[in-house]
Amino acid sequence: MKPFPGRGVNVEERIFNYRLSRARRVSENAFGILAARFQIFKQRILTNPANATKMVIACCALHNFLIANNSAIYTPPSSIDVEDINSRQIRTDDWRNYSSKALVPLIKQRNKKPAEMAKDVRHTFRTYFNGIGAVPWQEDMCMYH
Repeated sequence: MKPFPGRGVNVEERIFNYRLSRARRVSENAFGILAARFQIFKQRILTNPANATKMVIACCALHNFLIANNSAIYTPPSSIDVEDINSRQIRTDDWRNYSSKALVPLIKQRNKKPAEMAKDVRHTFRTYFNGIGAVPWQEDMCMYH
C-alpha cells in the first residue's frame, strides 16, 4: 500500500500514513529477522500460498522456541531495530544487510486494476484506523508534518 501523497492530507489520512509506516516497519523487521535466520527466505518461495503460509508459520514457531530457550545467543541486540519513542529516532541494525527477494508479487484480481484495489484497501484501513481500530492520537507524534 502507498501512503496518501502530498502535504494537503487531512488528519485521518495523516493517521493512516503514520500507522502504515509503523506497520511496514514492523513487518520488515519480522521478515528481515526470519530471512537472516532461515535460508528458505533467501530465495523466492515458489509454492502455492497455502504451503508458503505453513512454511512461514513453522519458521515463526521455531524462531519463538529458540528465543524462549536462548535469546541472548539467538537474537543479539544488533538483530532488531530499536525505536526511541521520545526522540522518534530509529536505530537500524545488521539484519538489513541480509536482503531477501523472497516475496513474489501478488496475482491481481481479474475485475479490478491494481490501482483501484489499492485505493479500496487504503480507504478500508483509513476507516478502521479512525474508527474501531483507533488509538490515542497526538498530532506531534505524526512523522508526516
